[in-house]
Amino acid sequence: MALRCKVEHQDFLQILARAIVSLDLDDRTSICDTVSSMVSTQLGAKRGATFLVSRSTLNLEMVSSYDFGEKDVMTSPEAMAVWKGCMDRRGAYNVDGNELNNRWADHPDFMAGGFAVMSIDIADRPQGVMIFLNDRKGSQYSKEDLELLSTISGIMAMTIENADSQLSQKKMILKMEVQSRERDRMMAEMEEKLELIRRQQEAISELSTPIIKIWDGVLTLPVIGVVDSRRSEEMMESLLEAVVDTQSRCIIIDITGVNVVDTKTADHFLKMVKAIRLLGSECILTGISPEIAQTLTNIGVDLSQIRTLRNLQDGLKMSFEIMKSDSKKRSGD
Repeated sequence: MALRCKVEHQDFLQILARAIVSLDLDDRTSICDTVSSMVSTQLGAKRGATFLVSRSTLNLEMVSSYDFGEKDVMTSPEAMAVWKGCMDRRGAYNVDGNELNNRWADHPDFMAGGFAVMSIDIADRPQGVMIFLNDRKGSQYSKEDLELLSTISGIMAMTIENADSQLSQKKMILKMEVQSRERDRMMAEMEEKLELIRRQQEAISELSTPIIKIWDGVLTLPVIGVVDSRRSEEMMESLLEAVVDTQSRCIIIDITGVNVVDTKTADHFLKMVKAIRLLGSECILTGISPEIAQTLTNIGVDLSQIRTLRNLQDGLKMSFEIMKSDSKKRSGD
């Protein structure tokens, strides 16, 4: 009879292994439900239950049961003390009525007939226990039954450990996906902010270089503030484009709003004037204050090749004269 049972158990282990493979391996409850019900059927147990140490609370909790309706009784403090003691003992063994009375005198009545225990050790630490009751007082599970439970204990430990590992990996992947989405969102926000800054810089640049068409063929560029290399390049580029687009004859650069002119600043204006002349237009520099005139003289800047006037009004008058002279020349031709 024992040989037949042992062979039956070996066949059962193959069936159980195939059943476990078909499960969602990161679901502890599904694994325990399947194994508990299959093993209870194989052993002829009337009822079975599985308790595991919780991932979060580290307390022993019931995760599945087979044909147990009294969940409150199964998880009562008196019952949990028995299950915890069985888990700490380790291995697969029978617990009879005498042991129950000696170790847990206040155990619940449903345990009185004894039961079989299979502890679940993960990484050499007790992490759970499976209980199988057959409701017959004094009944014991056979040596072959306990050997089966010992084998299943190893399978359960490996399966649950893999389940925990897969769940951790899924959580890690989910966390990485969340972090990736958050990073993408932050990058999108950063790009939007950079685009806003770019547009603001363009608007500021346009405001700092306001090229105004005040008459057909006459442009004026009022300059305010400090003129550095970058700003001078922007002004020259914008001004030359406007000259070409409007085919303007006279360009007035008014520096009334410039408080300080050094050698570099003067050189910037000289380059602008030369570039405008290369396009066939006349350039008039207006708004030179007495202080700036004195500074330019002291530093030896030569403005003899540039038309300079006191203010913008004088510059406009000269522009009209130039336009009028050009008109007479065309009429004479």
